[in-house]
Amino acid sequence: MTPLKSALTNLRPPPDNLTVTFGNGAQAEPTAVGDIHLELAPGRIATITDVLYLPTAAESLFSVSYAAQKGYTFSFGADGCTIYRHSTTVATAPATANNIYYLEMPDMVTGIRVTAAEFKTAGANALCEPCTLGKQHRLPFNTSTSATKAPLELLHTDLCGPLPVASAGGSLYFNTILDDFTGMSFVIPLRHKDKTPFELFYGTKPDVSHLRIFGATVFAHTPSALRTKLDPVSQPGRLIGYAANRKGYKILLNSGAIITSRDVTFDESKPPKPTSPTSHKPPSQPETSQPEPVPFAFDSDTEDVGAAADAQPPPEDAPPPSPPLAQRRQPIPAKWVYKIKRDSNGNIERYKARLVVQGFRQREGIDYDEVFAPVSKYSTLRTVLSTAAAQDLDLHQLDIKTAFLNGTIDEEVYVSPPPGYTLGKPTLCCKLNKALYGLKQAPRAWYQTLKAELAKLGFTASQADAGLFISTDPSKPAYLLTYVDDILIVTPKTTSSAAIKQKLMAAFEARDLGNATFFLGMDLIRDRTAKTIKLAQSRNIKDLLSKYGMDDAKTASTPANASIKLTKQGTPLDTQTHSYSALVGSLMYLSICTRPDIAQAVGALARHMANPTTDHWTAAKTVLRYLTGTPDIGITFGAGPPGLQVFCDADHAGDIDTRRSTTGYAFIFNGGAISWASRLQPTVAASTTEADQTALKLLKNPIVSNRSKHIDVVHHFARERVARNEVTFEYISTESMVADALTKPVPATKFNFCRAGMGLS
Repeated sequence: MTPLKSALTNLRPPPDNLTVTFGNGAQAEPTAVGDIHLELAPGRIATITDVLYLPTAAESLFSVSYAAQKGYTFSFGADGCTIYRHSTTVATAPATANNIYYLEMPDMVTGIRVTAAEFKTAGANALCEPCTLGKQHRLPFNTSTSATKAPLELLHTDLCGPLPVASAGGSLYFNTILDDFTGMSFVIPLRHKDKTPFELFYGTKPDVSHLRIFGATVFAHTPSALRTKLDPVSQPGRLIGYAANRKGYKILLNSGAIITSRDVTFDESKPPKPTSPTSHKPPSQPETSQPEPVPFAFDSDTEDVGAAADAQPPPEDAPPPSPPLAQRRQPIPAKWVYKIKRDSNGNIERYKARLVVQGFRQREGIDYDEVFAPVSKYSTLRTVLSTAAAQDLDLHQLDIKTAFLNGTIDEEVYVSPPPGYTLGKPTLCCKLNKALYGLKQAPRAWYQTLKAELAKLGFTASQADAGLFISTDPSKPAYLLTYVDDILIVTPKTTSSAAIKQKLMAAFEARDLGNATFFLGMDLIRDRTAKTIKLAQSRNIKDLLSKYGMDDAKTASTPANASIKLTKQGTPLDTQTHSYSALVGSLMYLSICTRPDIAQAVGALARHMANPTTDHWTAAKTVLRYLTGTPDIGITFGAGPPGLQVFCDADHAGDIDTRRSTTGYAFIFNGGAISWASRLQPTVAASTTEADQTALKLLKNPIVSNRSKHIDVVHHFARERVARNEVTFEYISTESMVADALTKPVPATKFNFCRAGMGLS
């Protein structure tokens, strides 16, 4: 801490509720936090961050406890205080007459360089870049001192591991040692590695003085044969690694070329930094709408914010900046996120830049309260498409631009200025009047705004699905299916969809996408002559096959082998090499959207996500091989018999590990599946009566016994519907049961029958 405000730079507000207690019991609150630059030696400047500005302090103080947390140790004596770092003396602070230890900053030069996590070097040796470009010379070659005259004078060693499979003795590593004089080699298996061979043999740690900051600025000498008289004698670049077979550094030149050189000069005072914040979202499935990496720049001293076509401009009536930070709570940081929008063919549609608030810093009850926001279900989408196919309804699509910015929030929320913008003073921030992406309440605020606007247009939310809005005007029937900012407009030819779009575009900034052909990552292939609509995900499937190298794999006739039962037993799978969870997650996405034919196989694979084996990986690749031969298959609505049919079946104790039964069902509407599932029953069924509850015997001739009494009352809800003549149940033989493929793996002939029965073609 320091009372010298003039010595501080980059002033910013202190953390909330921060109080400093002095030795006499007095307390004080810092008014700001900043960075201080200290000249430790001529031409060498060090920057200490997070220095508290305390006007009431008598002197600048160095916190021993804070330094101890960073790994320093202290020895106090009559002569003074000695500071150590990993048993190495960093600095000595002599005691003054009033028993105050005074730290001589020039003594800290070595320590600052070794412990870069504590201090940031700002100008090592005052390196002059133009001087280096014009005067750098090659470094001299030192005479080798490792020539050997007897065995064991010089040993070369290398450690390999961890290996994917342990040896019979449990070793995962092996160490190879080569004697330089005799050429004799030794291979030593190791179960674990705690110390390097160098440290074990010599009793001291190896010299790491050649290690440099990754990405640091470096100037590589250019040999005279490769330059003219007037060319610079060195080239600037960045350190990206070390040479494998000789002394030298791997350097990425500013021109983009990668070279290896030992004649280098480093400038570690300029750490590399991105021109804009990078996204922390982990890698996901190969969907083309995922965020693209943010470019990484080394030589930029300023932060440029990439402007894209879809970047949110500040509103013309934006309010002035809010009061200084000291008058209210801490603001929430914001960052830029970049994204590439693609069409149904994978072509780039537009580039998007979006300002996103770091909502994970929000506090419940203070910055937000209610956060739930409904979206339409996939089953609702399929039902609407099936109805549209049978009744020949028009399908139009609308995309709301920057939808969340339309939501109004009730809470008082403050955010830091966006990267690339300044408000003149570091103590100013912005107060949100409307929602921003990243806020926890932003989805709910947008839904409430959209719902209110649709109510003005005569639409009300469905009780079955809050994402489906139905027109209240009987003379103008229409359906609006909403999924965040995507709206599907379904109208008969007697109702003008253009009028609905015009009213929505007057309320929100939106893009009219015309007839719907690609919605929520799914292709809508329509044949109005045949009154059919096909829902498929061909591009997603082909991208998945390409990711796992299965484009040209031998095809499989079914997604699961009927003769193989998956169990927990088997050889553990190396999940570092094989991304089992990611593959199953991608397959599950397909199975819940457009591919009920793989639902049973994917459900069985998902039961072993925690501890997969090599057998499970083989089974997952079988699903991929099946998709290799059927990438264009999708659900076709309108090609089958009209009306609703429900097929439900169950096996008996099919799961080997738990002996629980698997229930499978499929709702077929106008010839296509609109809802399906394949899941384990919650309890173990002791008989087929319990496993097959929906069979005709239980509904029309209920068997009441000690074995069936424990079945939950909820499962008998269907019996009441039968009594009211709302539902009719009929027994179907196994040969005609469409849902049989959702309960267990079946042979190819039966599988093709079930697949066709669910409208897949």
